[in-house]
Amino acid sequence: MSALERIVRKYCPQIELGITFEHTDDKFKDHRKNVTYYPLKVRKTVWDVWKMKWNGNDDWYIKGPLLHKVIDDFKPDIIQCFGSEWNWGLISKETDIPVVIHMQGFRNIYVHAGKQVQKASPSILYDLLHPRTILQRLFLKSYSKKECEIEKEIMKSCRFFMGRTEWDKKLVKYFGVNTEYFYCPEAIRPEIYESQEKWSYRQKKKLQIVTIASAGQLKGNGIILETAKLLKDMDVDFEWRVSGDKRIINYFERSTKINHKDVNVNLLGFVSVNEVKNELLNADIYVLPSIIDNSPNSLCEAQLIGCPVVATYVGGVPQIIENGETGLLYPYNEPHTLAYILLELYENPEKLIELSQKEIAMSHDRHNPQQIARTLQDIYAKILKS
Repeated sequence: MSALERIVRKYCPQIELGITFEHTDDKFKDHRKNVTYYPLKVRKTVWDVWKMKWNGNDDWYIKGPLLHKVIDDFKPDIIQCFGSEWNWGLISKETDIPVVIHMQGFRNIYVHAGKQVQKASPSILYDLLHPRTILQRLFLKSYSKKECEIEKEIMKSCRFFMGRTEWDKKLVKYFGVNTEYFYCPEAIRPEIYESQEKWSYRQKKKLQIVTIASAGQLKGNGIILETAKLLKDMDVDFEWRVSGDKRIINYFERSTKINHKDVNVNLLGFVSVNEVKNELLNADIYVLPSIIDNSPNSLCEAQLIGCPVVATYVGGVPQIIENGETGLLYPYNEPHTLAYILLELYENPEKLIELSQKEIAMSHDRHNPQQIARTLQDIYAKILKS
């Protein structure tokens, strides 16, 4: 979103931009660099918290009035909401101003995919030592159900959508009613897109793999551990560097009985954009092992840097990777297949170099900021005319 904001500021001077988001700031608005920011401080009393829990974690009755206040002040021609999985899109039911949903993930399908990786708690003893997890399980099911209902409500109430893959286009067609879908490529951080440093092949004795992600439950942590164990059992000299929340992988260590330290997996924690670039430059291969995904920016950034990519054949990923040309795809639940692909690639420098060169050319064209600006303006014009 911040990358798209930069594009609008730089290439679309005729667009007056207002951005609203949840924040702890008490200010109603703040004008900087030709953009008006509206930080929404969503205050919740103890009663509000209990009411939200009873309503399935739905806080629209608090956020809605605040958002109306912003709309009355800014008077937008178009409202663009990022993501169908959050409840911002409910504003479409309460205003005549055209609302366009910028598709990100899709909660209904993500929840379904999550059931394939969720397992029961390892033991009664674990529950006794971690009573918080019991409460989380009690509330999580009802929260997910309510949030999925809200997402379906948003999809049916909105007319305009924009996205970047055939996957989210089909979602809009299936879940929406009388919808119009517009293709808009993803904006990428300029630190990556404009980087003059590119990946190059360097012969090394140790295979270095990198995964840049939030390390969430659907990001394939179990597959990382299982594949790493296979590589170690085959006496491969390697290191697998994984970014994101270090705590998340603990769940998968318990379910797979594999400790990340025992299989050469190095947890990096959350990393800055410069660290992302350095990890991609120094790796031999980037792996995206997600159980489900649309078009993850981390994958697009790896292609822009030219780090050869291997990813799961899920969601919108096949629109990001042309298999065999700008990366390699594999079934998400097959660690053996992933291990074989990694070894074959590592032993084939010519293929690594070929993938890198094609990735760079394709991704720089796809994420061109000037083209994104033109596309965005064209979408807005069509919505207003419609």
